[in-house]
Amino acid sequence: MYKFDYNLIVIGVGSGGLVSTFIASAVKAKIALIENHKMGGDCLNTGCVPW
Repeated sequence: MYKFDYNLIVIGVGSGGLVSTFIASAVKAKIALIENHKMGGDCLNTGCVPW
């Protein structure tokens, strides 16, 4: 039998990752977030449409 520490592991915490973790936290899931830079991704930190 396997024992897991997390119910969900999200790689890349952009807008899609944040929504996934929000929904999982609503059902009390244990979540691990993995992000290389700033949480939120490019769209939330610098804008989706380049100038």
